[in-house]
Amino acid sequence: MRTTHAGDADYTKDMDTTYRPFFFYGTSQPDSRGFGSTLSGAVSEHAPATLPEATLLIGPAFPLAVRDRAGTGIHGTICLIDEAHFDRLISEIDDQEGYAGEGRSDNLYVREVAYVDVTPAPTWTGKERVRAYVYMASPETAANAAEEGFIASRSGDWRNHAQEWDQEA
Repeated sequence: MRTTHAGDADYTKDMDTTYRPFFFYGTSQPDSRGFGSTLSGAVSEHAPATLPEATLLIGPAFPLAVRDRAGTGIHGTICLIDEAHFDRLISEIDDQEGYAGEGRSDNLYVREVAYVDVTPAPTWTGKERVRAYVYMASPETAANAAEEGFIASRSGDWRNHAQEWDQEA
């Protein structure tokens, strides 16, 4: 059995089913408002995970992920989306995440492939380091983040954003 990952191809967990791993760190995580009907029926497995060498920027309504070698890392959730749902869902997820297409200056985020470190969990049977799709702040969005009132999260975890926002903003 050949196992490959997002970006190079697919994540094959068994002989019959292929999955696409996504790392969500904000409102699209399970148990968050953005997960909803779009993702709930398509995610077969999920687990806590961390995107290393990145910083989470928080605003009052949504987060931004930026590359940062000195960053604390960003805590979120790795989700496996069944390949059968991928073509139907990718445009919905892109729309939800403000990604209009590669190279577009109006992107809020860009969809990239990055390694994430997965925390073992009962809801996960995959590897502990996975290449996954992740939505990072576009260069334009990152350049304007401070001007727009975004601040760096000390914890790197969107679930702490309300407390951190109240303390810092």
